[in-house]
Amino acid sequence: MNILTLCLVCYWLSSSVVQSPILESINISCFHQMSIKRSNRNEGNHLMHEKEIQYFLEAFQLAKEQFFVDAIQIFQKLVDDFPESDLADDALYDIGFCYYEMNQFQKSIEVLEKMVRKYPDGTITTLENSNEYGKTAAKAYYLIVQCNIGLGNIQKAESYLPILEKYTETYVLIKSEKTYFAQLAKAAINAFMKLKDRV
Repeated sequence: MNILTLCLVCYWLSSSVVQSPILESINISCFHQMSIKRSNRNEGNHLMHEKEIQYFLEAFQLAKEQFFVDAIQIFQKLVDDFPESDLADDALYDIGFCYYEMNQFQKSIEVLEKMVRKYPDGTITTLENSNEYGKTAAKAYYLIVQCNIGLGNIQKAESYLPILEKYTETYVLIKSEKTYFAQLAKAAINAFMKLKDRV
C-alpha cells in the first residue's frame, strides 16, 4: 500500500473516529448554493463588492465539480483584485485545499503558509449553514497537518499541534459540540499511525 492510499484510508478512518467528515465539513462543505453573510470584520469599513462574492461563489462551484485548476484561477483572481476583501484569506485557504484535493501536498503547504503570513488575523467567513468559527489560520494549519500526513511526514505534522492548541476560539460544530482543530489534527495523526501499524 503506498503512502497516498494509506493517507486516504486514514482520512476516512479519522472521519469516522470523530464522527464528522473532517475536511469536507470544513469550508468545502459549503459547495451547495449559499449566501454569504457580510461580516463586519473591519468594523463596517469594508462592504463586500458583488464581484468578490461572484468570484468566490463561482470558484466554489467549480471546486465542487472538481474543476480544481479553474477554481484556483478564480480564487486567485479574487485575491489579486480584492486583497483587502474579507474573502481573500478564505480564497487563499481554498486554493490550498484545491491543491490538497489534487494530491499536490507541497504546493498546498506553500499556499497555506502564504495565507497565514498574509492574513494572520483573518476570520472564517460566515456562510449559510456554516459550522466553522474563528480564525482561518487554524484551518490552514490543520490542512498543513493533513498535507504532511499525505507526504508521510508525521513528525512535521505533529510539530503543528502546539500551534493549533493556541486557537482556543476556533472550532467546528459537530453535533452541536465544539471540536477544535487541534483535536481533529490529533485524530487524523492517530488514525494514520494505527493504520500504518497494521500494514
